[in-house]
Amino acid sequence: MRITAHTKDWSSMSLSSSITLHDAAAVAHTFVTTKVTTDGTDRFDAATTLANPTILSIKGSLSGKGVDAVDRKLVSFSRTKTDGNGKQATTVVNFTFALPRSGVVLGSDSHDMYVMGIEFLSTSGVLDAILRGES
Repeated sequence: MRITAHTKDWSSMSLSSSITLHDAAAVAHTFVTTKVTTDGTDRFDAATTLANPTILSIKGSLSGKGVDAVDRKLVSFSRTKTDGNGKQATTVVNFTFALPRSGVVLGSDSHDMYVMGIEFLSTSGVLDAILRGES
């Protein structure tokens, strides 16, 4: 399967409302805001349970000062499953953005790297190879 993330128009998506995303089987998942903190939000997949949740977290922070200041953004998906013995296991997928405020790096640079990362990870076989320990 190959995903071409850069062809989707995300400009109309509001982060102040529920977010609907599709999984690998094209099933829609609606993430509803459940927690708002000073550094971000947590959203709960309405189709999952409290015992086995799928959560989307978006966080942000600033480090450094002046020309060395860097905005850091984290987009994190986590899914908890419970096995037959009642033991829980959680899978986490994180996307981290570190954006220098110096002005040298443009928004288009960040977008280019994001698109390349999504294309790389969604190329058939690449994710499986990484999960097998290849690099």
